[in-house]
Amino acid sequence: MEHEILRRIIWTKDERKSLKDIYFEVLRITDRYYELRSRNPGHQWIIIKQRTGNYSIILYHKHTRDVAYYHRQCGTHTVKQAITIIKKHDTYVLHH
Repeated sequence: MEHEILRRIIWTKDERKSLKDIYFEVLRITDRYYELRSRNPGHQWIIIKQRTGNYSIILYHKHTRDVAYYHRQCGTHTVKQAITIIKKHDTYVLHH
């Protein structure tokens, strides 16, 4: 019997499409995560898809590529919610 964590994470067609939106520059794609840069204001994000835990999507964030580490921003249940959080964050940053 295959261990749950070792099974490949499957990104749906809609999830992949939404993460390749022109709003983002795609920096890296793996089976488990997408690393993206918001075109405005240029913050970087990692969106991790997982099988276990309270949330199926975990967001990590850093302000510039010069910062060595990402910090955990939050968890969500869907990629769509994660994208909404990123866009709201960026809007806030641009206006404050």
